Amino acid sequence: MVLHLLYGQHQVEDCLALVSAQDTLLVMDSNVLELIGDSLSSVPCDVKVLDESAAKGAYNGDARVIDTAGWIELLSQHPHSMSWT
Repeated sequence: MVLHLLYGQHQVEDCLALVSAQDTLLVMDSNVLELIGDSLSSVPCDVKVLDESAAKGAYNGDARVIDTAGWIELLSQHPHSMSWT
């Protein structure tokens, strides 16, 4: 159970190759989500996007929007995390 923190688009393919159904992918920037949105349609895990300006719990494409409190909750739920740029 890994929380994958995706900060940029350069390692998207490597990240997506490693996610499993028990993981969560957190896109750290909604602009990145717009650039890679098509790649996420086949991701086997939950996808969330960190966006303080959007309505909490809303959807941005295939990703549920969370705020900083939601991010902290995810960190506490996942024993491991990986950062991707």
